[in-house]
Amino acid sequence: MNFKRKWSLVNFESCSKAEIHIINESKLDSTIHDNELYLSDFKIVRRDRRVNGRKGGWCLYLPAHIVKS
Repeated sequence: MNFKRKWSLVNFESCSKAEIHIINESKLDSTIHDNELYLSDFKIVRRDRRVNGRKGGWCLYLPAHIVKS
């Protein structure tokens, strides 16, 4: 993961008081692993999408204490 993307996630986590975070049009693909998107105390659910060569998709961060493993 590049530094700019990681900094954005760290900054996002420290500035937000929300319980659930949704990122739309995440542009994620299989080259970016869940451990690169880690936010402490959250579980990530993601749906990567590639249609006609264009990336899209979404990811959802849920509080780890409410998600069953």
